[in-house]
Amino acid sequence: MTPIPGSPLSILHSAVHKSGNLWLSRILRAVERHAGLEHRSFVQTHPIHATAREWKLSYSGQADMDFMRILPDGCYWRISDVHQERIADVEDYVRRCSIVWCIEPIIPRSLEVLPLFDRIVYLIRDPRDVAVSLSKFVFTPHVRTNWPPHYEPSPESFLTHALDMELRDWVAHVGGWLRIRHRIPFHVVFYERFLHGFEAELRGLAGYLGVDLPESGMSAIREEVSFRSMHGADPDHVRKGRSGQWVSALSEKQQSHALAVAGPMLELLGYPSAPDEIEDGRPRELPRVPASLDSARLHRAIAHARRGPVDQARRVLEFAFGDRSLRVKANRVKLWTRETLLRRPPR
Repeated sequence: MTPIPGSPLSILHSAVHKSGNLWLSRILRAVERHAGLEHRSFVQTHPIHATAREWKLSYSGQADMDFMRILPDGCYWRISDVHQERIADVEDYVRRCSIVWCIEPIIPRSLEVLPLFDRIVYLIRDPRDVAVSLSKFVFTPHVRTNWPPHYEPSPESFLTHALDMELRDWVAHVGGWLRIRHRIPFHVVFYERFLHGFEAELRGLAGYLGVDLPESGMSAIREEVSFRSMHGADPDHVRKGRSGQWVSALSEKQQSHALAVAGPMLELLGYPSAPDEIEDGRPRELPRVPASLDSARLHRAIAHARRGPVDQARRVLEFAFGDRSLRVKANRVKLWTRETLLRRPPR
């Protein structure tokens, strides 16, 4: 069904953090604008909005965007990491938003909330590049001011200690979303396909949203969301705009570990397994979701990245007797405890 110009359309987009979420958000907003769809925003009508626009956040316009968290004890709207409130009426919240950004993994409550949206878009990026991007991002002024301290001395140190967890979380996040695709249909887009085949990926997205974009609109959107434009406005958040950074950023040992943890999921989605499969930053084959997604193969890829009891025990010992300072270890335990309690289902 093609939306009538100006008619409401509620879109949810999700991804693992540092997957190109801001890029996708700007693309969706540009498509909405060029298609003549009505734009609605909950946060822009909230009394805190005027104050929030004066805050120093991670990137320009962040206070204007609608963010949702889907947690076991309920749903919340937030402004970056600075302000968060419970959503009393989720259906009303969705009706008052055009584009909602949510990076939470799939949980039972997700299956109740996702169907409230007209369209759902899920973005995937190579987890090795996600980890590299995160290792740089956590040293930006916004993170240092608003996030709990990580006490790592350098991006390289952060990457060394966070890579394993980021890989496993990526597999769980991506796998969790793909597992519900038969129950709640959504559209998958890839960071690498936007990067190396923008027009085709944009046309597929527009088709899913049910809008027609003329060539002039396609060209205008490409310019509006180009790396040059976005990096100029937000250099701390839009840093490189490339794929395959992991080839030079990860050691051979780290690359091997990435395959040991996430290899089956990378293979399932068609991501390169070795540096020689990337030429000038572009993979020889762009990733894709198989036309016929084998559920058994998907389940095996998810299970492969889960830690078994022996691996879990080894990880605890390595953490306890590793060379990081007591301050870093205490901080990691605090963060882990907080996240565990936050995601624990209510009694």
